[in-house]
Amino acid sequence: MIEILNKNTKIKIISLLSAIVLWMYVMAVVDPEDTKLFEEIPITITNIHEINDLGLVVDPDEELVASVYVKGNLSDLQKITANNINVYGTVNNPIEGQNQLYLRASASDKVSTDFKSDTIVINLEKSIEKEQKINVEITGQYKDDVDTITLSEKNVMVSGPRSRVESIKYVQAVFNADKKLSKTQSTQLELKALDSEMNEVDHVTLEFNKVTAKVSYFQQKQVKINPIFSSNESNLVQDQDFTIIPSEINIKGKSDVINNIDSINTK
Repeated sequence: MIEILNKNTKIKIISLLSAIVLWMYVMAVVDPEDTKLFEEIPITITNIHEINDLGLVVDPDEELVASVYVKGNLSDLQKITANNINVYGTVNNPIEGQNQLYLRASASDKVSTDFKSDTIVINLEKSIEKEQKINVEITGQYKDDVDTITLSEKNVMVSGPRSRVESIKYVQAVFNADKKLSKTQSTQLELKALDSEMNEVDHVTLEFNKVTAKVSYFQQKQVKINPIFSSNESNLVQDQDFTIIPSEINIKGKSDVINNIDSINTK
């Protein structure tokens, strides 16, 4: 039994050595031709400046990619990685709307490249801008304590593809009144471009992304309750001992108004 195992081991070693020798022969002498597919290779648009000079932009503004077949001898192909492959695209006579982007690729001089399709369709839109009023939304537990919010800028210029800019209905700044404050504060609020359904519109550019907001709060004050009686009621309670519960009440409002209030009259 041991002799059989020993014989099998020798056969296995001989087979392995034979396979290695055969592989080395194939690589060194035959070096067969092969093809390898590389996917998600970024595309560089060669005439993007021409497109922009015409007032056009690519929309959606996302990374364009292509799949490339690389063909060559196996030894050369093994040296190729995705980083060695460059893909370029050109739009002939760019216009607003659908355009054909014609592709070409380059890698090593020892291999050739090809595409599943050497063109892809991209959309070009006119780049426009418009001035938009900035709206402020107050949120948070103490939003009712906020009196006024004064912004450093009332309007902002928005630019981008025509359809996206025209879909913008609001530029919104949100102030979160999550802390109970009574003094005036200054803070930075982030701006967002929103459509009619209050969804954020992407791929547009705001002239500035933040605005300074001066936030003032209503003042609070505790004042006495002053009961006022009619002439008939006044006779009834005259010389009577009575108590008003509660005897004081908190009032809230603008400081220049409540500072002059010392009591609240009530019938």
